[in-house]
This record gives sequence, C-alpha cells and structure tokens, in this order.
Amino acid sequence: MTARTLCVWFPDWRLRRPDAPPDEPCQVVGDGVVLAANALAAAAGVVAGMRRRQAETLCPAAVTLAADPAAEAAAFEVVAAAVEDLVPRVEVAAPGLLFAPVAGAVGYYGGEGPLVSRVAVAVAAAGGPGARLGLAHGPFAARLAAAAAASGPRILADTRAFLAELDVGVLGQEEKAATLRWLGVTTLGALSALPREAMASRFGPPGLEAHRLASGEDRWVQPRALPEDLVVEERFDPP
Repeated sequence: MTARTLCVWFPDWRLRRPDAPPDEPCQVVGDGVVLAANALAAAAGVVAGMRRRQAETLCPAAVTLAADPAAEAAAFEVVAAAVEDLVPRVEVAAPGLLFAPVAGAVGYYGGEGPLVSRVAVAVAAAGGPGARLGLAHGPFAARLAAAAAASGPRILADTRAFLAELDVGVLGQEEKAATLRWLGVTTLGALSALPREAMASRFGPPGLEAHRLASGEDRWVQPRALPEDLVVEERFDPP
C-alpha cells in the first residue's frame, strides 16, 4: 500500500469559463477528445474521454469549446494555494485536480476527518462549490473515492475492498477492459486475483500496471517544489 493521499477534484472545472453557455449542452475538447461535459451534454450520453466525433453524434446540439490548459491551470492556482496552506506539498495533476500526501498533516490536525473538513472549507472558499474530495491509499484510489463523493468527502478505511468492487473500466483502457470482460474478469477484485505474471505476459507493462492498481499498489504523489520564502531588507543610515 502506498501513502494515504487526498484528492481534490472539480468535475466541471474546465467548464468554468465565460464562454460556456449555462443553459445549453456544452463540452470542452482537446486533441479530439472530450475533456469535460456539462449536465445537459452528459444526459445525452457524452462523457469525458470520448472521441469528439462520437460525442457530436450523440449530442449534435452541443456547444464545443477548445480546451485552454494555460488559463484553466492559472485559474486553479488559487485552489492549489488554499490546499497548500493546510497541506504544504501538493501535486497539481490537471486543472481542477490535485493530490496531496496527508501523513504529516493528519497528525497536526488531529485525524483524517478534521483535516479533510478543513480542506473542504478552504477549497469551497477559494474555488466555489462543486469540489469532490476523496482520501485513500494512493492517487488512483483517492481519485475514484472523490468521484464517488457526491454528497460529501469520501474517506476510505479499506482501499482494497473499495477497489475490489469496481468495474475494470475504471482503469481507463477500454480495449483492455473489453478483453478482460471477455475473459470473465469484470472487477478489479477479480483482476487482482489473477497471477501478476499472467497479466504481464498477456498485456505487457500496461497489464502489470493495471494489476498493481487493482491490488492497491499505486504510485506516490509527486509534490511540486515549494517556492522560496524570499525576504528583501534595505537599511538607511541615517534613516
């Protein structure tokens, strides 16, 4: 198991822009792939990760906006700074998505619950409503916990048990997931029960990585460097 990790995720962050219509289906696209879709587009079947052509077939009336990663990241910086005030080391994985290792902060704030509550308040003040928070072992499980946290932060006591019930599609590789389903392997729990060597032999390094994630063996958070605390002093004599 990797370290306990907090995920802060705004599902609609890429749609928080002045040219996104509030009352029409809308999607943000980058490199031909849907990166975000509002509720009206989602109701027509559009989901993040879908090819643009498929999304436009499902919802021809959707307004399509080109992703602006620089602007999205700059806008998200205020949220990242708010989390850094409480948990000094964060990894901004994408605009609207960050991870933070919580081992030290948990001891300082008196437990995972109090820490997550503080972060939730700070994030809401900095970025507005709509954030989802999840805490688990490693970024992969924390991100999935956040996705399941529609009614409040989700703190997983047993990461492996949570992962075991999930469909293999959460790995984000549909071709591999289709092959696994054809073999009768439909959940991450069933996947983790397979011999790791068999997954490596059949799928190569991606199969090995999938088995590790399904088993709760995730990567470590990669925090960004903290800026130096610069101080300038100038003396005048006589003043």
